[in-house]
Amino acid sequence: MCKRFTPLSHNEAQDILDAFTEGKPIRLPDKDINDAKHDVFPGKTSPVFLSDSKGGLVLVEATWGFPAADGKKLIFNTRLDTALRHLVSGEGMWSKAIEQGRCLVPTRAFYENRKADKRYSERSDKERSDKRQMDKPQQAGKLNKQQSGKLIKQQYRVSLNGAKAFFMAGVFQDGRFSIVTTTPNNTMALIHDRMPLVLGPGETSIWLGPNFAMLADRSNLRLLAKPESDSDASEKEQDE
Repeated sequence: MCKRFTPLSHNEAQDILDAFTEGKPIRLPDKDINDAKHDVFPGKTSPVFLSDSKGGLVLVEATWGFPAADGKKLIFNTRLDTALRHLVSGEGMWSKAIEQGRCLVPTRAFYENRKADKRYSERSDKERSDKRQMDKPQQAGKLNKQQSGKLIKQQYRVSLNGAKAFFMAGVFQDGRFSIVTTTPNNTMALIHDRMPLVLGPGETSIWLGPNFAMLADRSNLRLLAKPESDSDASEKEQDE
């Protein structure tokens, strides 16, 4: 599931909207920011585009995630197939949001952990210091925390190939939003069994229009997935 992404400022979000809808050049800086301190996690706010009553779009700041029934967790991803069932039945958590609150979530990239791919993290300074103070030689062929750090999942940074930024499909209600997910394409299937519904150029109006369900198939979308070093990842993500 998607639980971290790199947001855009309000001005940057407007630039990418103009590029996607009007074909204007993207004016974002070429240098990307790859720092978890600048990224959005569930419970934090980010700008999203909503349809207004005049048929245009308005940019608002919204909180990522909806409180679960137990009030202890946040639900921050929405399966498109589940939302469509709720829409048909008129009941369920997503029935109103998928019908009236479809939104656009601007981003530079999102992050996903590969479930079956774990690696040893880099040692911290303290671990390196502890290692230097150890007198006992390490057994050949064995790994331990002093040598290699803790075992963590491999995280991948995923972007739209050839684009500085893009939109993910979302649903909005009462000041909160969730990122819509769908069946993964070939790139994402190697990492996870779901993927955010990434929108390509010309598809923002489809997501906001009545035929949005046709976007479920993302097989023709070209994504770029790069493994991220643990020095770039946040402690919060490493512990999850």
